[in-house]
Amino acid sequence: MFEIRIVVISSSCYPAAYGYYGSETQNKVLCDHLVEKGHDVTLIATPKSKTKADLKYIPSSYGEINPHNEYKAYEGYKELLLDADYVIDWSSNCLVASHLYFWHREEMPTTVYARNGTDFSHPFPPVNQKLPCVVLSQTAKEIACEKGIPEEKLYVIPYGIPTDLYRPAENPSREYFLYLSRPHPDKGLFTFLRLAKEFPEEEFKMAFSMSTGEHKKYGEKALDQAKDMDNVSYFEAPDFEEKISLYQNAKALVIPLDKDYVEAFGLVFVEALSCSTPVITANHGSVKEIVNEEVGFRCVSLDEYKEAISNISSVDNEKCRELVERKYSASRYAKNYLQLYEFLQGK
Repeated sequence: MFEIRIVVISSSCYPAAYGYYGSETQNKVLCDHLVEKGHDVTLIATPKSKTKADLKYIPSSYGEINPHNEYKAYEGYKELLLDADYVIDWSSNCLVASHLYFWHREEMPTTVYARNGTDFSHPFPPVNQKLPCVVLSQTAKEIACEKGIPEEKLYVIPYGIPTDLYRPAENPSREYFLYLSRPHPDKGLFTFLRLAKEFPEEEFKMAFSMSTGEHKKYGEKALDQAKDMDNVSYFEAPDFEEKISLYQNAKALVIPLDKDYVEAFGLVFVEALSCSTPVITANHGSVKEIVNEEVGFRCVSLDEYKEAISNISSVDNEKCRELVERKYSASRYAKNYLQLYEFLQGK
């Protein structure tokens, strides 16, 4: 393929670098692998971002969604955007995609916007009816259709994992069951603690950050419940290397999602699987697209979670890694975006 001039817009919430939140980190992964494939790539993101691409800055909003900061990507780099062949808008409100559509429709490059969850309130019509939208799973696509996004405008591209970093340990200890997610009932934090009570002979580890008000509230509640449980330990906001080590040495990642909460993708599942660690989770939403009987257990009731804990040794750890290499590698992630560009060019 000939060289493509690509601009990726990240959000202003967090840096696009390892150790931060999913979509921002994935913007780094996408740009790095597009560069490796020989393309001219620019990432517009906050300070502290790290990438092999050319890096342009917008102000950080430090964990909050700030449309004014994300508008700076359009205001400050309009010429760069209009000179591009391909614009991928991963910002929270998709303001670049919207402004290109409203003010430069006749000259705009091939432009897509991407959503990392199940909230499709941005961009506003008619942009969300006219521009291509990338979602992370078939589940997210179905929800988008229900919310009025035309099916023919929706394209599924799951996240990709840098498998050279998320890799199995040479001699993993496999000593504990791991909860690594935000501290919230939606993610099944308190079900995880119930399981720890049911298996006092097993070790359970929780890893999360309590940086925001809601996370602090539920995190502190979980720590209070766990204070008299000798088999439960807590890791506060593990850094990137610590997170990988936690994945590598776990018997399984256990995220017992609430029945009313729907994951659009579930990046932590793929991260754990890439480290050859099985997954125990719920049986609804996009996890059904990721976790099959070869790499873990999907559960509906507490009894099913208990059975999964008891039978985790039946999972072949090598199958976990093989699934990610086959379906969720970072190289495939970048390739899928390039294939989408070719497809849209041909329409």
